[in-house]
Amino acid sequence: MLASAIGMAVAAVYLLLRYRLSRGIATLIVTAGIGGITAGLFAVLPIAVGGYVLLAAPVACLVAMIMEIMLMNKERELVIEDKSRDKSVENRETIMVNATKYSCTPIITFGAIVAFITVIMLGFGPIATSFIYMNILFGILVGGVMTVVLLGPVAQIFYKLFSKVNIERPSKKTKKTKAVHKSAEPEEAIFIGIND
Repeated sequence: MLASAIGMAVAAVYLLLRYRLSRGIATLIVTAGIGGITAGLFAVLPIAVGGYVLLAAPVACLVAMIMEIMLMNKERELVIEDKSRDKSVENRETIMVNATKYSCTPIITFGAIVAFITVIMLGFGPIATSFIYMNILFGILVGGVMTVVLLGPVAQIFYKLFSKVNIERPSKKTKKTKAVHKSAEPEEAIFIGIND
C-alpha cells in the first residue's frame, strides 16, 4: 500500500505537469473516487473478508489512470489541432465532448482486455485471492464509467474556475533609446553656459 501511495503521488505530479492544473486536478479527484469506491465495496456488503481485498484499490486506480490518460491525450491532441486557437470555456467544452467521444473505443477496449484477464484469474486463481480479483473487476467497471461520464465535466468545472483567475505577466523592460538631436543649433548650445 505504501508503494502504491508513492506511485500515485508520482503519477499525480506527472498529471499536473503534463495536463495543466484543471485537468490534472480533475484526474486526481476521479481516480481518488474510483479508489474509494473500490476499497469501500466490501465494507457495505455482508461478506466476511480480510483486509487483503484492499489490494484491489491500487490496481483499480492504476487501470483508471491509464483510461484517464487516454482521454486526456485525445483532448490535448484536439486542442493542438484546433485552428481557431479559441480558449473560451464553450470551445473547451466542445473539445472535451469530442475527446470523450473519440476515446470511448480505446477505453472500452482496454477495460475489456483487463477485465478478461481479471475474470481468468478469478476463475482459475486460488480461492483465497478470488475476492481481490472480484474487487478489481468491480473497480475496472466503475473506473471506465466514471472516466467516460465524470472526467470531462469535472475538468470543465475546474477550467471555468481557473479561467476567471487573471495573472498578469510582468511587462518586459523597454530599452532606453538615446535622444536624437534634430535642432539646427550645435548640440553644445543646449546646455546653458557650456560655451562661456
